[in-house]
This record gives sequence, structure tokens and C-alpha cells, in this order.
Amino acid sequence: MTDVLHGAAEKNLRREIAETIEKDPILHDGLDRYDFSRPEHRIVTTKKLFRMAEVMKGKSDQWKLTFYRMMEAYDASVGMRFFVQNALWIGTIKNQGTPEQQELWLDGASEFKIIGCFGMTELGHSSHLRGSETIAVFDEATDEFVINSTAITATKIWIGLAGQIATHCIVFCNLRSKGQECGLQLIIVPLRDPESGKPLPGVHVGDLGAKAGRNGLDNGWIQFHNVRVPRTNMLARFAQVSRDGTFTPSMNPAIAYGSTITERVGAVIGAYEFVSQALVISCRYAAVRRQGPSNPQILDYQSHQYALMPILARCYATMFSFQRINKVYQQMLTCLAADDIAGFMKPIADVHNTSCCLKAFCGWWAADSLEACRRSMGGHAYSQYSGIPRLIGDFGVMTTGGGDNIVLAQQTARYLVKTFERIMAGKSFDQESSVSYLLWAKNSAEKFPEKFQKSLENVDHVTLDVLLEAFRCVAFRGRIQVESSS
Repeated sequence: MTDVLHGAAEKNLRREIAETIEKDPILHDGLDRYDFSRPEHRIVTTKKLFRMAEVMKGKSDQWKLTFYRMMEAYDASVGMRFFVQNALWIGTIKNQGTPEQQELWLDGASEFKIIGCFGMTELGHSSHLRGSETIAVFDEATDEFVINSTAITATKIWIGLAGQIATHCIVFCNLRSKGQECGLQLIIVPLRDPESGKPLPGVHVGDLGAKAGRNGLDNGWIQFHNVRVPRTNMLARFAQVSRDGTFTPSMNPAIAYGSTITERVGAVIGAYEFVSQALVISCRYAAVRRQGPSNPQILDYQSHQYALMPILARCYATMFSFQRINKVYQQMLTCLAADDIAGFMKPIADVHNTSCCLKAFCGWWAADSLEACRRSMGGHAYSQYSGIPRLIGDFGVMTTGGGDNIVLAQQTARYLVKTFERIMAGKSFDQESSVSYLLWAKNSAEKFPEKFQKSLENVDHVTLDVLLEAFRCVAFRGRIQVESSS
């Protein structure tokens, strides 16, 4: 089954990397981790972060990606620190920056001489990014942006790496130039002196302290008070401000939100990684723990199987869902790197809404599954040394971070209803999208019940294709019921 999930080549690679981690005295901290104080945990994860950069030098992209995912599974705090630096900081500059900006920032970032964070969430604005109260005003006289947190609710908050070590931040700002509201733009703002680590003038930054999990990650808050940065610090691949303050908007404002898809796609594989770890622990425990008059393994009890086996099946489904959406998303990024903006934009609505849906429902499922694994082990899993309480604490943020799940689910529902309306009206839509089944169902739903009934008469004929058609039919009829009741 490992071959099915990862392929034979990656299976061997994972074993190689597991040995690398186990033998490394910095990356592998054993059971000591469960007794670290928060300051000790921060020191250890910082050492691991820089050690990861050393280990990855000269390695292939696939090796680096697999290594990162395994470190994320082994230590969620250092995994998130690396994700913020590599995917959010470096990835956003690659995707949104000009060639000149990439040349200026990326070398230092890849060598961890520049440590970046991602200033999106505000105290008063998270899901509603357009309502951001961090304002950047262009000063024509000095060719600079003046950045201010205009209210307490404009405080950037829960920003990974901001609490202690970030030297720079990609800040989501509402831009004003020549008295014109220019919408949400991304601006690189220095936070700390790279030598002393002290905050720069006008930057107020602090640590959020102890959390339910990931205490090796320095989540922080940031406020800006008349902070000036050069005009060239605005990521300008798609939208620009000229020397005289003229604003040229992006062809599509949705491009600025591309990095949020990275977070949500990452949350799907995160759900799989966390739950699969808890399942290994709880299933192995169930295989050796014996209970009852004839002293059977508790895994032999149907009630125990009922508690754990559906979670195992859903793990596989989650991994396959991740592989599908990640494949499309990587194709989008390839188009973006090649300046094929049309190729990048074509699937963006579908990928955005699919990632919203998967992030929400996989997050809810994973949180429930982790607790189910803990309960399946009785009192023993209440010990930190079982590994499961830490998984529960570390995963908890995934149900709220990167977008509130209720809001994300509502976005997907709206997308489905709009697509359904287009299909019923005979309008065109992307038939390669994840909701193309609705078109099939429109054409086949009336005939399908009879076909399905005939299949049920001979169970051997109930193939996966027939079951897939059944789910398409149910989904389509569900949309009809929604339309009828609205």
C-alpha cells in the first residue's frame, strides 16, 4: 500500500530520509521533546531550521520536498517554520516578484540570511482580506510607500516567524496613490536589523506566547507606524506603481491571492500526515493490547475496527484528493513561471474553491479522527509520550488557520450553485474542472436509477464506475433540491 500512496521510488526515498533524520543529532531529539520548556523548544526548532537548510544543499527538488514533508510529520513546529520561509516567503516572491526583485531577494532567502514571514491575517480581518486596515500610501516626493496600521484591529497577528526571528515580511496592504484606492497589494517590509535582531524604527513586533500546540513556532504580532520602504519593494510582476505614482492594476486581482491556495493545498496533505501518524500508533497499540475473557487483541473487536478502519480508508481518500489537486496546482505554477498567465488563470476558480472545500472538510475530519485515535487507546494516550496529544495540539490550528472552515465551505457552496445554474441555463463552463460531473448528471440522471437497479440485481456488476455514477447522480439531485428550496 505504500507503493500505492507514494510510488516505489518515493518509498525508498522516504526510508533513506528517515535514516538521515534518525542519525542527525540536531534533527532527531527523541523523547526529550515532550519535556522542553517553550524557550527550549524555540531554540531546538531554530537549530533544526538552519540544519534543514544545510542538509538540503545540493539535493534534488523531489528529495527536498520529501524531506520537508517528513520533517513536518516529525516536528510540526519546525515544519511550519520551514513552510513559511520556503512556500510563503520564497514562493510568493517567485510567483509575484519581477526578475529584478527575485534576483535581489531570493539568494539571501534560500541561504536563510534573510528570514521572511507572511503578513496577511489582521486582528480584525482574516477571511475578509479586502477589508485590511494596513494602509500603504505612496509618497511621490521620496519615491517611497508609507505604511501604517491605522487601528488596533489592523495589527498583523498569528504571523509565523514574526515573533522572534523574521527579518522581513510580505505585508498585505491596501494601497493608495494619487488619492486613488488601488486595492490590496503585497509589499516587502524589513522588520528587524539582521545583525542585532532588534526591531527597526516604526516597527512594533512581539511574540504571542504559549499556544495549544506548535510552541516551537514563533507566531507573532506586528504593527507599523510611518514605516517607509522604497517603491521597488512592492511585488510588481502583475501590478505596478510608476515613479510619478500612476497605478497599473493587475489583469486579475485574484492573482494576489495565489499564495492562499498554497496554504490550503498544504493543509490537505497535513491532514493526511497527522492522522496517519495517529493511526499507526493506535492500530499498533490495538494489535498488542489484549482484553477480555479469552484475552483477544482489542483490534479483533468489531467495535474497535469500526472506530479505526473508516479513518484508515479516509486517509487513503485524503491522500488521493491531495495528489489530484496538487497536480493541477503545480501545473498552474509551471504556467506562471513561464509567463503563461492565461494557463495559470484558467483553472484558478476551480482550484481555489476545491482547495477551500478540501481544507475545510479534511480539517474537520482530521481533528475528529485524532481524538478518536486517542480515545481508542484508553488512558494510555492521555500521556504525552504516546505522541497523540501533541498531534492533537499541533494540528488544531489547521481548522482555523489559512481561512475559517465555515467561510471556506460557504465559498465552495456558492461556486457549486453558480456552476449548477450555468449548466441548467445551457451556458458554457470548464468541462475539465472538478464539477464537470454536474453536466454528466444533467444528461444522465433520469436514466440512471433504472441502470443502477439492474446492477443491484447482480452485485458482481456493481463496479467502481457504477458507484461513481451513483454519487454523481446523488450530487446532482442534491443541487436540484437546494434550488427548489431557495
